[in-house]
Amino acid sequence: MRRTESSNQTCRETLGKWLPVVSLSFSAFIFVTTELVPVGLLTDIANSFARSEASTGRLLTVYAWMVALMSLPLTAATARINRRTLVLALLLLFAAGNAFAALAGSYPMLLGARICIALCHAVFWSIATPLAVKVAPKGKETKALGMIVAGGSVAMVLGVPVGTMLGHQFGWRFTFAVIGGAAFCIFLLLFRLMPSQPSRNAGSLKSVPSLFRRRNIVLVYILTVLTVTGHFTLSTYFAPYMARVGGFNPQTTAMLLLMLGGAGVVGSMFGSKFVNTYPNRMLLLPLCLLSICLAGAFLVETGLWLAFALCFFWGAAMTCAGLVFQTHILKAAPDATDVATAMYSGIFNIGIGGGALIGSLVFSRFGVVWLGFTGSCFILVAIAVIFVNFFLIGKSR
Repeated sequence: MRRTESSNQTCRETLGKWLPVVSLSFSAFIFVTTELVPVGLLTDIANSFARSEASTGRLLTVYAWMVALMSLPLTAATARINRRTLVLALLLLFAAGNAFAALAGSYPMLLGARICIALCHAVFWSIATPLAVKVAPKGKETKALGMIVAGGSVAMVLGVPVGTMLGHQFGWRFTFAVIGGAAFCIFLLLFRLMPSQPSRNAGSLKSVPSLFRRRNIVLVYILTVLTVTGHFTLSTYFAPYMARVGGFNPQTTAMLLLMLGGAGVVGSMFGSKFVNTYPNRMLLLPLCLLSICLAGAFLVETGLWLAFALCFFWGAAMTCAGLVFQTHILKAAPDATDVATAMYSGIFNIGIGGGALIGSLVFSRFGVVWLGFTGSCFILVAIAVIFVNFFLIGKSR
């Protein structure tokens, strides 16, 4: 009896240590959902405001570039705020922004709501991964990081596809309303579970020159902007691409998005397992696979099963790459984790906005089928950067 009680107490203590990380993973889920759900609802939003899909896709560009512009200054401005207080405040503002998006009567109003959400996003992703690592049980930091990344991947599995299906069924405004309500529920969960976390080793604007003198960090920043730009050149226009090249209806497209996100969970698990053992190889492997998937995206026209396979490897490769990048950043900047992550988040969103913009231009001028080839070119440049870096390191040694 005593052994059973002791075992139950140990389980409760272990669960209690992981609950803050799980709650942050839920937060990551809703942030990624609201950021990317316009990908699946692009046509619906465009039709409601009598705009083209290409121009409406700039909702993602403005959102992403606002995050890129404000990540560092907002993170520096909030550097001394208790992390629990900051996360709770961000969730309330995030919920309000999504409610405003649901009520938007015009495209400029929707754009304004997205900017409000983007400002919350800018700070959240600057503090989320360092905070998860800090509150994780000792020795489980990489697993905690993987859970945050997995939260974003599950958003692709459930959040974005379900949001897309709800939008098709009840209107895109309903999707944003549901996201706002979910954000408030997670606020209540975090209010209950997240312990007080004074800000430590957040860094400041004075840390920036030092970070840019660290070769590994600069390499990851370059790889990030190239990889994300390539990915979002196609993924921003996923719905029209699958409709026009693959000939799939909206329901099938939603299922393909489900596969894309579900594979991200697999990529997160794979990256968590091998990134510490093979850090340099794990920079290269997912990018090679991602380049192949983007270049071969046109093959979705040959059949549904090949489209599912392509989305699986595409999603796994992209998520694995993101986890590897973040792991390198946290290891290279233990003295300024929040600032280094803020810069990573900003650069990541430069890639999102750049990919959406480049995709818009390619879509308008050359046609949707060229999006995959264009995105693959950016990944090939990233692969070349890795080879050059390894060559230079070899020469220096």
